[in-house]
Amino acid sequence: DWSSDVCSSDLDCTGLKKLNLGENSKLERIEKKAFDANALTELKLSKKLKYIDESAFSHSKDLKNVVLPEGVLEIGDYAFSSIPKLKTLTLGREVKKIGIGAFSENPNLTEINVNDQNKFYKSKDGILYDYGFRSLASYPTGKVDATYNAPETLRNIEDYGFYKVSKLKKFAGGKNLESIGKNAFAYSD
Repeated sequence: DWSSDVCSSDLDCTGLKKLNLGENSKLERIEKKAFDANALTELKLSKKLKYIDESAFSHSKDLKNVVLPEGVLEIGDYAFSSIPKLKTLTLGREVKKIGIGAFSENPNLTEINVNDQNKFYKSKDGILYDYGFRSLASYPTGKVDATYNAPETLRNIEDYGFYKVSKLKKFAGGKNLESIGKNAFAYSD
């Protein structure tokens, strides 16, 4: 039963639990902070969706799993950040641009998966890289591995790449590393 229940008369939608934006709707963009700080537990997005803007779903306190439609092209800065119960996130084959910290500060996120047909991003061991494994885009905050062994191809760690990753104790490899982005290892205990 997909309903947009619990929006009160003063339009406070923090109690919104289920969101079905229609598999066949014409919706192509979700704008900045459209669903920021909500109580979503289930999310179904339009197949025609192409853009998810900055902080669109950040602070969604009960969202556990996100599977993005295959047609999504761009994900804005912090779009899915600070979601305490998020465990897995799956990107489709068309994603070609991911903003800064798009998946940061998710303490239970253990894996970011990418459709094998995506020509811009890849996932290995749940870690998000660019297609050629030259740039690490996002290391899941909740990943429990104590050691990270950088692939020989790694040249760059993007902004917020390891932000608030607390379980990682050893970074190994990286002999070809050329740049480390802003706040890449900030608040990583």
